[in-house]
Amino acid sequence: MSDKKREAELERLIVTKLRKSIPLTDHQLPVGLFDNEVKTTKTCTPRGASQIDLWQLDKDTLRIFELKDKDNNSVGIISELIYYANIMNELIKGNIQYPQSIKTAKDIRNIKSLYSAIQNKSINTVEAIFLNYEFHPLIKYKKNQIMELINEGTRPHGIIFKDELVEKYL
Repeated sequence: MSDKKREAELERLIVTKLRKSIPLTDHQLPVGLFDNEVKTTKTCTPRGASQIDLWQLDKDTLRIFELKDKDNNSVGIISELIYYANIMNELIKGNIQYPQSIKTAKDIRNIKSLYSAIQNKSINTVEAIFLNYEFHPLIKYKKNQIMELINEGTRPHGIIFKDELVEKYL
C-alpha cells in the first residue's frame, strides 16, 4: 500500500474517532489561494495540493491538524502547518475571503458550517496541531524549543501550535 493511501486511511480513522467528541470534524479542507475568482489561471498556490488534513470547529476554536504517517516524518510538516494556520487566521480576520460562490456551493465536508462561523466572527483561536508518530531527527531533539519559538511569534495573533502523537487518537 502506498504511503498516501495509508495516510488517507489513518486520516479517516482519526476523523471517525474525533467526531465522537466533537461532531463538527472533517478532513481535506482546501486552502488554495486565488486572485479574485477560483480559476486555474488565477491560482496563487499549488492546485489540489494545499489541503488541511483534519479540522474541527469546537466552540470558538478552529483546530487544524497536519498528519504524518509512520514512514513520513518530513521536516516539511512545520512549514505546511504554519502556512495552513496563517491562511485560516487571515480568513477568520477577514483579510482574505471565501469566493462568493460558496454561498450556493454544495456543503461538502462541512464547509458551510465553517464558512458560517467565519462570517459570524465566532472563531477566536486557531489551534494548529502537528499529528505524527515522531518528528524528523533534525527536529525531535529541539522540538520544545522550536514549539516555543513558533508560539512566541503566533500566539499574539490567536494561533497556538501544539504537537500530539497519532497514538492518542487510535
